[in-house]
Amino acid sequence: MKEKKTEVITVRIPPKTKAALEKEAAEREWTTSKMAEKVLSAWAEQQTEQKE
Repeated sequence: MKEKKTEVITVRIPPKTKAALEKEAAEREWTTSKMAEKVLSAWAEQQTEQKE
């Protein structure tokens, strides 16, 4: 079962970082928000795996 997304965060990032997210998101036909969520989720999963 897919986990429901209920949490919200707001972050400030440099223009260069936003541009990189936008570029990658456009290549995948995703929104910038979805791209950022995927990056953060992958990082969190990696951290969990490293601690096991």
